[in-house]
Amino acid sequence: MTLLLASIVGPSFDDALRAVRRAIQNGADGVELRLDAMADVTDEQVMMMLAELPDDRHAMLTIRSREEGGHYDGLDADRVSRLIALGPLFDSIDVEAALWRRSANIRQKIMLAVERSAHEPPPLEQTDVALAEPHAEMAEVSPAAPVPGRRLLILSHHDTRGRPPRLSAELLDLVREPRCDIVKLAWAARSLRECFEAFELMRDRHKPLVAICMGDDGLISRLLARKY
Repeated sequence: MTLLLASIVGPSFDDALRAVRRAIQNGADGVELRLDAMADVTDEQVMMMLAELPDDRHAMLTIRSREEGGHYDGLDADRVSRLIALGPLFDSIDVEAALWRRSANIRQKIMLAVERSAHEPPPLEQTDVALAEPHAEMAEVSPAAPVPGRRLLILSHHDTRGRPPRLSAELLDLVREPRCDIVKLAWAARSLRECFEAFELMRDRHKPLVAICMGDDGLISRLLARKY
């Protein structure tokens, strides 16, 4: 089943809180809290926003980087630390595939955010996450067994310049990642034709997939995505 989530971008807490309430009133299945666009919103305020959601609504956590069209331009360590701290409060976590691939250590920390119980305190090192350099030699983390209450892990790729030149290869790589529950691909469309390519990707998917086109030419893909 495809869910319709409203993306909440703030920028202030009051703006974000009003947007959450408006999304629920208008029938959204849930919200995506874009914390990269809420620089001054505290963890406590995030919890206040989530408290507005009925039990049957979905909450997604996202901290999008500038490289992929977001606002976050800080350290990977700080971004991953916040995912670990807030992850248990959400139903799903959207992580950029580029960040996921950075190192085995980052993947291990992200899985901690995905699998940590809401009643389990963050690890002691959480406030100072040690992230390996992109080319550091480290053993890969084995796929973990399913954990009750585990969040859904969304691995995403956003290209604000246009259709990714390696779109098919990117999709195949993410589909083959066993820890990925949902694949998300988004790119700036240059023509309406690319929207139909997005529809075809979702129709022929081998794993839950969201494929949408950004910009005016991509509007139809966002309006009709729920049909797939």
